[in-house]
Amino acid sequence: AALPTSGAATLEPTGGTIAIAGATLSVPAGALSAPVAMTVSSKPPSLDPLAALVEPEYLERLRAEITPLRLIELGPDGQTFAHPATVTLEIRADELPPGKTLADVAAVVISKDGAVDDVPVTVVGNRLSIEVPHYSMLLTAVAVGAMALVGGMAILLRGSADPMMRRDCAKWLNPASPRVQELAADAERFKIDAATGEIHLDLGRPAVGRDVKVGAHALPADKVIEHPEGDCVNFSTMYGSLLLARGYPVRLVAGTAEYRRGQKTYKGFHQWAETVVDGKPYYVDTFDPDHTRLVPMAEATRDLSLGRNRMCGKNPDGSTVGPAKYDPSWFDKLVTDSAALVARYKELQEEARAQQALCAGGSDAACNLRHQIYVEAMELRRKLNAMGVDPTK
Repeated sequence: AALPTSGAATLEPTGGTIAIAGATLSVPAGALSAPVAMTVSSKPPSLDPLAALVEPEYLERLRAEITPLRLIELGPDGQTFAHPATVTLEIRADELPPGKTLADVAAVVISKDGAVDDVPVTVVGNRLSIEVPHYSMLLTAVAVGAMALVGGMAILLRGSADPMMRRDCAKWLNPASPRVQELAADAERFKIDAATGEIHLDLGRPAVGRDVKVGAHALPADKVIEHPEGDCVNFSTMYGSLLLARGYPVRLVAGTAEYRRGQKTYKGFHQWAETVVDGKPYYVDTFDPDHTRLVPMAEATRDLSLGRNRMCGKNPDGSTVGPAKYDPSWFDKLVTDSAALVARYKELQEEARAQQALCAGGSDAACNLRHQIYVEAMELRRKLNAMGVDPTK
């Protein structure tokens, strides 16, 4: 007889298994300290469990680039194990996207509190063996687009690294750190030339970039200064802290970017800092952290195909922002350079045209976004007109 799609049993400290159609939960001896009533249920594979975590626009991008394969609900949510439990899944080759194998499948656990974490996956024949440290929703998926070339599956699915999801996100921007203060006060070791975009930072040794899959994201700025090795999360917080210490407002932004370096293209999750220097908005490019640069915002948005999801930040007066959905107008009131404002106005026009097409197709979300863009564009136009500039010419 075929196995059911859900099962339940009380498992003892001696361990045990629960088998359902296409999946088996195995809890090793010693993983539990007392009997626990457990459930295993197979749900239709989808990215819906992320709906409360990421913005709708980002979720739609994920749907286009991520193919969910299995969604297993494990209960009770939050149940932990002294030793990881194992979920074994059977996945047929014809269930995989063209050109993909079981080796391309990644797995994450999604807790009800919004935490999303990668979990180890081992291929055993035509099965996947997945270590589960605690009970929650288990999702297996394959990235079918280039979006996942940079960043682990968990980072991509939640749209940001760990610090960006925390309520205390802004604390990672720490201009008061003694090491940050020391560097920011040294005009020889830390130089900013907005005219050329050059940022010179002498840490006594070269800064080395690491893949975001292996970086320790929650490193404070002073630790990165002491050991300048890390990923985009580490260096965006370090440079953001230094810029704040110099009196510039900073926003940390989580989203996606596309870098072309020679014959290689790096596309996927990215975290960066944005700032306003001398009345102009800039993207802080730390892709090569030893040669960090200020890139005009409109130029970076265009050339790097920046997709912004979430932001948090801090101002020189100590006030904080977020974490929240990215606000594309955050720097408008701070920018005094007319060319930068005109570039932003034209960028809004392009965005409005794109949303108008979607709105005409029946998308209420696009209609609402088009209205928001219109309001921002009109505010910019009034500001430019007051400066004697007509952005429509």
